[in-house]
Amino acid sequence: MLTRILTRSMFACALFAIIGTVAVTAQGPYPRIRVVEEWSSATCGPCVQATPVIDAATILDSGVVSIRYHMNFPAPNDPWNLYNPSEPQERYLYYDGSGSMSIPKATANGGPLVDPRPATQASTFNANLKNAARTSPIQITVTQNGGKIKVRVKSDIALTNHKLQVALVSRYANVPNIATILAGSPSNGEKEFHDMFHKMYPTAAGTALNIPAAGDQTFEFPASVINNDVVFPPGQQYAIAFVQSNTTKEILQGGVSADMTVMPHTFTFFTRSKLTSTVPSPYQRVGRGATSEVDVTVTNNGTAAATADGTINNTVALTQLDMSAEFSPASVTVAPGESKTVKLKVTGSANRSNFTAVELGMSASDGLAAGGGLVYYLVEGGRVVTYYGMNNAAWTLTAQAALNSSYSPDVVYMPYSDAFQNAYPATDFDAAVFAFDAAWIAIQGSVFNTIQGMEASGKGLWISGQANMYMTFEPTRNGTNTSFQPVRDWYKNTLGIDYNGFRARAQQVSGGIQVASFSVKGVAGDSIGKGITPFTANQIVQGQWQNFVTFSDIIKLTPTSKAKSWLYYSDSTAAIGGIRVVTTNGSRIVYSSLDLQSVMNATNRNNVTQEVLDWILNKAAAPAAILSLANTTLQFGQVQIGGSKDMDLTIRNTGNGPLVITDMVVAGTDFAAFEVISTGDVTIAPGASKFVPVRFTPTTVKASYIASIEFSSNSAASPTAQLRGTGVTSSVETDVASETGAIGLRLIGANPVSDATDVELRSLTNTTVTIIDQTGRTVSTIFDGAASGTQRVSLQTSTLPAGMYNVVASNGSERAILSIVVVR
Repeated sequence: MLTRILTRSMFACALFAIIGTVAVTAQGPYPRIRVVEEWSSATCGPCVQATPVIDAATILDSGVVSIRYHMNFPAPNDPWNLYNPSEPQERYLYYDGSGSMSIPKATANGGPLVDPRPATQASTFNANLKNAARTSPIQITVTQNGGKIKVRVKSDIALTNHKLQVALVSRYANVPNIATILAGSPSNGEKEFHDMFHKMYPTAAGTALNIPAAGDQTFEFPASVINNDVVFPPGQQYAIAFVQSNTTKEILQGGVSADMTVMPHTFTFFTRSKLTSTVPSPYQRVGRGATSEVDVTVTNNGTAAATADGTINNTVALTQLDMSAEFSPASVTVAPGESKTVKLKVTGSANRSNFTAVELGMSASDGLAAGGGLVYYLVEGGRVVTYYGMNNAAWTLTAQAALNSSYSPDVVYMPYSDAFQNAYPATDFDAAVFAFDAAWIAIQGSVFNTIQGMEASGKGLWISGQANMYMTFEPTRNGTNTSFQPVRDWYKNTLGIDYNGFRARAQQVSGGIQVASFSVKGVAGDSIGKGITPFTANQIVQGQWQNFVTFSDIIKLTPTSKAKSWLYYSDSTAAIGGIRVVTTNGSRIVYSSLDLQSVMNATNRNNVTQEVLDWILNKAAAPAAILSLANTTLQFGQVQIGGSKDMDLTIRNTGNGPLVITDMVVAGTDFAAFEVISTGDVTIAPGASKFVPVRFTPTTVKASYIASIEFSSNSAASPTAQLRGTGVTSSVETDVASETGAIGLRLIGANPVSDATDVELRSLTNTTVTIIDQTGRTVSTIFDGAASGTQRVSLQTSTLPAGMYNVVASNGSERAILSIVVVR
């Protein structure tokens, strides 16, 4: 790369040794910066031949800079054009308003557009560039002022019919995977790109000038850089400014953010912040009316300090859900390479459960970077989860009807995904609704596993779909596929039903789709069916959005079935459309082929849904509190004899009734060394949590203090909290552990530390070990990777000034902190 650049510079010096005079009225004393504008594309084959011509001409030492606009033809997806598709086109049409654009094209100092390829008009392009004068009556100085581009224009002549144009450009990018980035569009083979255009300020229209002769004016423009390090690599951005005549389009003078006082001239690339914000997990919970606090780590991987301003981008949507979110503090200044922690505080709705995403915004004060992301929140206490998206659809009328039921405050509407199932298992709820809103769906994969898990847990289920059984049993579909045998067995053995064919409800005909209506009735005297008012499905109502179904499975009971039919079609009780069954695990399951998309009348949809939910929730009708512990063990680590240490025990109520704790008793061998710092009864709302402080006060040297906390409450479940600690005489801990004991640190040697020493890391997960000074600044990272049980890590204290430090080991969710004193 270096050899190629030097050779190109030597060629350009020879080329411009014969530069002529300029055709402007007044000759100023200022060296002239000539501006080349080129239009190209990573998908343009002919543009490959133009690149060497532009490269050879664009030499800063010779006073020539280039702006290379990327277009969306001959094929789309050029990544630079995708970032800014409009302004390259505007600049092209500024020179050629005919609208018949073609590339490659280039202009030198605002001259006519030419094809710069050697076989076409390269000589014309070079002549236009060479014939430009070496001096100009205008001087342009370009600098960076924080997050702004600062442009100073001095002129010996009046500038009243001229514009100032300012462009942000990236000097160089090597993109070896450009073919992949083009997403199917053909690549022209180029992988190295120069002077890629970002944006013009304030727009491609420029800034009108009104500067008198001998005038001097300064302009500032807030800049922004896309956060894509592949196509816009950090540390490569600079600004080009130029004054252009409105009449002739000639560029009278250019300016560039570069050091032009020394040879060789060098670009002054913009410093910029690059902020990222991360949370321990994007899947969070919050109690009804409670506030959850999550640490958000703000990291600046850029080259300039910035104040990070945290915002919530969907505040209006959260307000509609009776929720709120904020950062505390809202702003934090982060130096290059530094990380700081702020709190994300989210308050759940006081009156209902729901599932939503909090959209985090994180912007930088220098305007050159931004970050953010989504953090999902489940407002706890919900009884019913209704899923959507099992077949890539974003909605179901069944889910809407569930939200309209009497259980609405306790219904959670959630997309189905493996990630959400891991974070918020369906078994956390009393019942789940799986509505498959398309004909060609078979129950399988993780959805089938989730349904089986709910049944095994004795939870309620409602599963509906037009043709799920057809897709599973029909020989022309998956009926002979052995991988579907477990599903077929589940239908027959767990639900007690079999496939009895299907009914076509719509068909393709000449001119459109012919929809057939059909009657739906509840079985008389059935727990669910008796509440169903007969109605007509697939009924087309003129002037309304037309919902209809194409199939309906017909169900039959197996000979030994315990299932009961509650719904049938077309005046024949043999045409079963829905069954209910209580399984051997006590699970109440409703299975139906009635897709509510076929039910145009909202009253009928809501009525069916209400009757089904009433039945499947029957066994869980009485609210009950459930006491659970976020961590079943508190590890206090080493505490000095005569001293004490407090830790918080997090108690959660995962039930649907208020939890009342009347007593918390410390028991066990060393009960006297531990104390629960709490008085009176403790009441925790459904889905909420409470922190209870526990104090450890050792009285003698002892390697292992052991005790436990036992609870008296109205909870059916009553877990025990284990307490562990060590009594030592040293004033400084030398062996510590995280709250659950998953991570541990032990100092090898004495504390204070005077020479280089090691720590022993105990962990079985990916762990990061850092040294942090008393200001909270990370001094160094001494380990980052997969830990394998117990291993030594060098503390590297020989380079540390005397003072107090914390050695912090973290796996993302837990931390062990070892305090050391360095003496000299």
